[in-house]
Amino acid sequence: MKSKPLTLEVHPGETVALPCATLNMTHDLEVFTVIWKKDSTLLFVDKIQQGAKDPRITYRRHNNSLVVTHIKPSDSGHYSCIYSSTPEVELKHTVNVFAPASIKSIQPSGSLSFEKGSAVTLQCNVTGYPNPDIVWKKLGKHDQPDATVIATSENITLNSVERLDSGTYECIAKNNQGPEVSAQVSIHVTYAPEIDIDEELVTSGKDYEAVLKCVVHAEPKAKVHWMKDNESITDDSGRVKTFREGNKFYYHIEKTQVSDFGRYKCIASNSMGTTNSKEIELTGRPLTPRLIRATVGADGRSLDVEWHIISYSPVLEYKVQYKNIKEPGKWQVIATPVQDGEEGNVYQLQYQLKDLPPGDFIVTLRARNFYGWTIQAKPHSFTIKNESHAATAETSKLEEGRINSDSTVPRLTSVLTVISLGTFLL
Repeated sequence: MKSKPLTLEVHPGETVALPCATLNMTHDLEVFTVIWKKDSTLLFVDKIQQGAKDPRITYRRHNNSLVVTHIKPSDSGHYSCIYSSTPEVELKHTVNVFAPASIKSIQPSGSLSFEKGSAVTLQCNVTGYPNPDIVWKKLGKHDQPDATVIATSENITLNSVERLDSGTYECIAKNNQGPEVSAQVSIHVTYAPEIDIDEELVTSGKDYEAVLKCVVHAEPKAKVHWMKDNESITDDSGRVKTFREGNKFYYHIEKTQVSDFGRYKCIASNSMGTTNSKEIELTGRPLTPRLIRATVGADGRSLDVEWHIISYSPVLEYKVQYKNIKEPGKWQVIATPVQDGEEGNVYQLQYQLKDLPPGDFIVTLRARNFYGWTIQAKPHSFTIKNESHAATAETSKLEEGRINSDSTVPRLTSVLTVISLGTFLL
């Protein structure tokens, strides 16, 4: 071969001449058949054009070249000139025609459903030169509008799809020849109900209301019913209402009675299966105490702590417990009385641990009313340091809407105070 392989970049409308000269051109053209192909498609066998006649493509016998005029993006590809010698001699040229990004197809098309656990492949067939950059995004929902980039290739596979994989996916392609283009596909994952419980312990009192809630995710949509103590619920009193708001299902008792206390479940069913929720206990006992504040005193040897306790029946007793964490099992228990005559459902307890030796400690609280003891509050850790009795402790932040401890403490007149804050609806 005299001619060398070429790689050409051309703009639409230009003309390209592809040479295929040999060192002994006159002899070779008389002895051998010359074939021109584009990729796997025959264009010419000697002077005879093959297939559909395209007047833009011509063969020049005198120098054995192929000429393409008014070139367009579809002319991009590999062009081969082959001499029928033994062995064959082939010269290959590459032609790239500049073109903006274009999405020819996206698979699967439209909107399709897949069972949970299936593998789903998304395909985006993109053309253009230079090769476009490709991005796959999962579009956000109305409450989460931001899209998430999940891949930068033509094809992506979602292995073992789950509920959260449902949604609209967008393929975006762009190069420097034009604006970006995009196409979308939606997938729906079908699955048996999945149930979330916000509160597994709900407290109430006689003649107060109680609201139990379960959040049900299901595709297709599920039917939900409630059970108490593993038995179907029958109510003739008119005090109970069940209703839904979106995917939230409620069991509402207008005036709670002692007979309503127990363990409840919501059961959700659709064509994919049936799911029982975790148990929700409705009780008259106080809720688990919530730590509001824990601050080491100025003397470095004491700890001021404050908890809030929700109880619809008067709190009868507190037990403050603390221990050195290096002495497992050795809890110091302080039975703390409650002032008489306090009513309401939000109680506030402040207590001061005094004369603490250096070390690492945890402190917690339990409270009791007529129906029993609370679950122990989550232990809070603090440190009394060795040097000059300096101390450190984390200060718990109040939840939004609660009393601010910094503004409350100066108004208290005693170390131990129980305050009624009025009726509190869970």
